[in-house]
Amino acid sequence: MFKSWFSGIVAVLFAVLVLSSAPVWAADSGDIIVELSAKKVVKGPDNKEKYESAEKSVPGDIIEYRVVYRNNGKNPVKDLAGTLPVPQGMEYIPSTATPDKVSASLDGKAFGTVPLKRKVRTVNGKEETRDIPYSEYRFLRWDLSSLEAGRESVTVARVRVIATTEHIRAQDVKIIKK
Repeated sequence: MFKSWFSGIVAVLFAVLVLSSAPVWAADSGDIIVELSAKKVVKGPDNKEKYESAEKSVPGDIIEYRVVYRNNGKNPVKDLAGTLPVPQGMEYIPSTATPDKVSASLDGKAFGTVPLKRKVRTVNGKEETRDIPYSEYRFLRWDLSSLEAGRESVTVARVRVIATTEHIRAQDVKIIKK
């Protein structure tokens, strides 16, 4: 059992290593260039946060994803939205998103304001609205509106490693023009 857990964590660590160098990934989508990075957030001896390579992440560790969108074109880009997948085995940490107005999705299609809610039927047969656990969020999305030529916009979110199943692949970070 330890061996299978260990091999699973090695696979995740390899993926994190690939994502933890900066810039990890840059993709050209028209005039917008996107760079994704992932760093482990740790507290130093002075109790201040610092960033380390996420290559040795284990359950309980906090990973900060940072996506930089740069407009290298000569014109503003309108109706821009950035989407960040949250892999299985990771849980979005509430109130860590920047900009703080973030939407989330369970399936990548329907997005709603955080915290997401659902109706559930209790054992008494009564219907209640409850918050959906953050561990079920699979995507985060920011409305970046417009991005002027030569400018950049940054989105940030933190997740906690809760299992060792997969990691964000850089090619899964999306640029969406509404």
